[in-house]
Parts: sequence; C-alpha cells; structure tokens
Amino acid sequence: MRRILRLQVAAPKEIYDRPANAFVATFLGRANLLAATVTASDSVRTPIGALATLAHDVPIGATAQVLIRPERILPCSNPAAGIDNVLPVQLLREHFFGASRHIELTAGGGELKIETAERGPVTHVRVPREAVQFLPTP
Repeated sequence: MRRILRLQVAAPKEIYDRPANAFVATFLGRANLLAATVTASDSVRTPIGALATLAHDVPIGATAQVLIRPERILPCSNPAAGIDNVLPVQLLREHFFGASRHIELTAGGGELKIETAERGPVTHVRVPREAVQFLPTP
C-alpha cells in the first residue's frame, strides 16, 4: 500500500503566494529562502542584511525562515535615502530570456535571485516589506 504525503492542498495561486513550508515554496517556482533572526516586531536580520517586514508576532530573538520571491525584488539603480530594504548588490550570474532576466546577486554575506524585465545594470535592489514572508520553522 502506498502512502500519500500531503504537504499543502490548495489552488496553485494560494500555494505559490502562501506556501506551507520551504519545500512547497521551492516546488512551485523559484524562491529565496533566508535564515533570519527576529530583531523587532517589524524587522529581521538575514545573511543579506537587516530587512524591515510587515508587523508580525514572531518573538524577538527567535530564529525564522523567510521567503522572498525573485519577481518581488526590484532593481533600484538610484537609491534614495529613507527607503526601506535597499541593498547594494554585486552580479554573480545573469540569464537573459528576452522579455525577462534571471539574475543571481550577492548582498551582504548572502545571495539573492531576482527576475526582472529591466535592461540596465543592477547595483542595488529594494525588497518591499510585504515581499518578506515568514515560513513555519521545521
């Protein structure tokens, strides 16, 4: 007899936008999964740097895993002061697909994947607060 393991049962959009765990997040699309330490009720520290998040109820000092989808990260060629989550980056690899580019970058002590239609050089990226999702810790 075969056992069926169900990790998440939902519509594809629901699974993509709110995956139940890291495996599900990577099963349906590309994902940046980052270890994080909660520093406040609206921020975390990750290998790519400190990130402002939406308000959450994860305890300060707790370890967490956050998900940032590559298409939610925005190239930011002229960063303005006072904007949250703008990070300097360096190019590792780039794959051109005509209408889009898949770019792998380093930021701080970590790596990020982004997907963009922007054609110019990417020297900074902006991670919107709402793009940072907490995943259940295993």
